[in-house]
Amino acid sequence: MLDTWILAVPTTLHGNLWGTKQTEEKAYYYVTLNGISIGDQDVPLPDGIFSMISDGEGGFVIDSGTTYTMLRSEAYDVFVTALQKAMCLLQRRDPMEWFEQCFEGSFADLDSAGPDVTFLFYGVQVMLTKQTTYIEVEQGLWCLAIIRSSEKLSTFGNIQQRNYFVGYDLEQGVVSFAPVDCATF
Repeated sequence: MLDTWILAVPTTLHGNLWGTKQTEEKAYYYVTLNGISIGDQDVPLPDGIFSMISDGEGGFVIDSGTTYTMLRSEAYDVFVTALQKAMCLLQRRDPMEWFEQCFEGSFADLDSAGPDVTFLFYGVQVMLTKQTTYIEVEQGLWCLAIIRSSEKLSTFGNIQQRNYFVGYDLEQGVVSFAPVDCATF
């Protein structure tokens, strides 16, 4: 049961509920994303890339109604470059041309050769599984389920929220994550 909320405690999730403070903008669930890591390396993202700018554009939101995580172009390009350096699988084009970044191999290949991706929110680290980082678009072709945003706004989508209880505490302004095995429901 999700009855304990621990706010803004920097840690990796291991069975407890952890939260990240929502920013003051209330139209969306804006959260503070401090960075992204691939394996044990921080992606060298430009400073403030996920901050809201003075004209109200930009920022980073969590949205259960958006399928894929979308990173603004400047962040996406740096992220993909770092991922390509860390990935040990052959790159291949998506035949449907929907995804920019795809890799060839079985899931076992991906699981062993693909680095872990972790989103470093203020107060919580959300490590993605291979199933929430990639989707199989055809047998043996795995595409990155994190895509380029055509806007300055970046979004944490619902594929990356799989196997987490995600709580929205509107009174406290906190979005919380607790790992869960959704296959057991």
